Amino acid sequence: MRIPPGRAGRYWLRERLAVAERGAALLDRKLVALDEAAARLTALCDEARHEWESAHREAVRRHTRAVLLGGRGSLELAAAPPARVEVSTTVLAGARYPDRVDCLLPQDFRDTITGSAALVAARTAHCEALAAGVRYAAAAAAVRAIDREVLATRIRVRGLRYRRIPALRTAEAELEFALEEQERADRVRLGRVLEGNRATR
Repeated sequence: MRIPPGRAGRYWLRERLAVAERGAALLDRKLVALDEAAARLTALCDEARHEWESAHREAVRRHTRAVLLGGRGSLELAAAPPARVEVSTTVLAGARYPDRVDCLLPQDFRDTITGSAALVAARTAHCEALAAGVRYAAAAAAVRAIDREVLATRIRVRGLRYRRIPALRTAEAELEFALEEQERADRVRLGRVLEGNRATR
């Protein structure tokens, strides 16, 4: 640190120390908000994972039944066009994460379901599994984004609390000691000058 000399350095250090302490307090509040969001998003992610696993199992079951009843060739009738995924994001305490996701299949695909009942059920189950998988992926991405921000914030807080603030306090104490020594030396010099002036009268 390049500290200005003399009393200006005292004010400079006190100002930097106040800023660092306010910054640490703000980061502590940010951590509380992020921890709450992480707990909420982790619960949502777990729920989305369970939904996806359940939908996946159902899709596999329906798929197997459709193949057994109609053969593998019948699956070509149920082939889906590419889906479109729309993701909207939000920002919390500096962390951007997906907060809403939609998996969109063309409307005509949903309206033109042909084939056996088993094939229709398999196609519907796969659509539901796809939507559940997209929701789970978005929820997992949200948890990762918040976890990254929590980690980065904890590193910043530790840097302030265990490095910057102690360094500023040490520098302030050293400067205070140096200023006191200088004032003591100035008083001694002033006393000698005054004694010398009295002696010459």
